[in-house]
Amino acid sequence: MDSNTQSNDFDFWEQPGLFVYTTVGNLLFFRFLWSANVYLWSRFDINYIPLLSLSNNRPNTLMIVNTTSTWMLLYCVNLLVFYFDNESVSDTAVTKRSYICPMLLVAWTLGAEAFDYFYRFGPNSRFSRGLFSRRVIYRCVTAPLSALQFRDIYAADVMTSFTKVISDTLYATCWFLSGAFRTPHDNELDQTISSSTDFGSSYMQCTSQQMVYCVVLFECIPLWIRFLQCCRQSYDSQGQVWPFGFNALKYLLSMLVVLMGVRRTVSSDDIPYVTLIVITALYKWWWDVVMDWGLFDVLPAWCAPFC
Repeated sequence: MDSNTQSNDFDFWEQPGLFVYTTVGNLLFFRFLWSANVYLWSRFDINYIPLLSLSNNRPNTLMIVNTTSTWMLLYCVNLLVFYFDNESVSDTAVTKRSYICPMLLVAWTLGAEAFDYFYRFGPNSRFSRGLFSRRVIYRCVTAPLSALQFRDIYAADVMTSFTKVISDTLYATCWFLSGAFRTPHDNELDQTISSSTDFGSSYMQCTSQQMVYCVVLFECIPLWIRFLQCCRQSYDSQGQVWPFGFNALKYLLSMLVVLMGVRRTVSSDDIPYVTLIVITALYKWWWDVVMDWGLFDVLPAWCAPFC
């Protein structure tokens, strides 16, 4: 492999257009995991319909897998076309059509979601669309003012795992809005490089410090929602600090880790940051393993407050 090919390979994997593909790919992966959950719940006779308040509309596992598999096939074809389109481009210029594949992917994804929402899983459908709904999103956004259901807590927990999707979505949006998706490498007026480390335009730079703050703010939103939900649960239980207050502390520490991650980019003192990461990781591990999963319930009762 010659140096020119190596340079092209490196340039492709630095393409900001890949933010579009990582966003859609992670959402497709979530659909697969949701269908796996539905299958396992049905397989082991777990009555998840009333538990998640799905209004007796049972998710169709086969339909979810079928649809997701078709979408994944089209997604892979689109990604391959995008790869070969950019892999053959020289280092000094980018093809004018290199943005067509990501734009088609976005248009197809939005169209498919709209078709599912208004037609396949409409109000008269026998099947539920899944975990999220307008009411669930509303109760999550209005926390702690709204009364909580288990489905709201479960949905907010899922959203805390969407930090990668949130950040990639913001960068992909900036790539489109800044006009960087149609800017060649050699555009000297905009000084725009089609690279994930430096892309955007003179009026909207996607790797600026302001963009980093924006991404961090949106990544903290799911953690903030869960923090407020825990506060609401503590209020509904007549102000009990245990266990809801300690669960809220977990999400508060996670937000501090994210916020200090921004400070770490402008400060050489990493000791407080590393210490906070270690404390947060151990606390979250203890809470998930002991409190949520109950793996140490076999221990004597006297150590229950500590385990």
